[in-house]
Amino acid sequence: MTQIVNIIVMMASLKATRETPPRVWLLPSPFADDVLCLKPFDVIVRAYLCRWMPTTTQLEKVIVPIYEVPDSWYILVMDVKEGKVYCFDVTKSDDTVERRERNMRTIVSPY
Repeated sequence: MTQIVNIIVMMASLKATRETPPRVWLLPSPFADDVLCLKPFDVIVRAYLCRWMPTTTQLEKVIVPIYEVPDSWYILVMDVKEGKVYCFDVTKSDDTVERRERNMRTIVSPY
């Protein structure tokens, strides 16, 4: 399932980068994993900046799919223009809310 999500993200990212200038960054799920595992900032920059975050002055949204074992997904959407963060989570429950909100705060926090 993770491979399917990442393939879809890659295809959407390629389509989004054809816009001039790009308005959306679609990041692969390993991005969230790397940030949540607190990988060094320079490692994350090398892995994702050039391929997934093209230079733009018109960025509107950043979309990050987040995978949780076993087979649960939610999506973080940062609306850059509005300065808001949204979570799309169809498997939301009382047991997951606190952890997922903490994960999203970690992802959107300055390193």
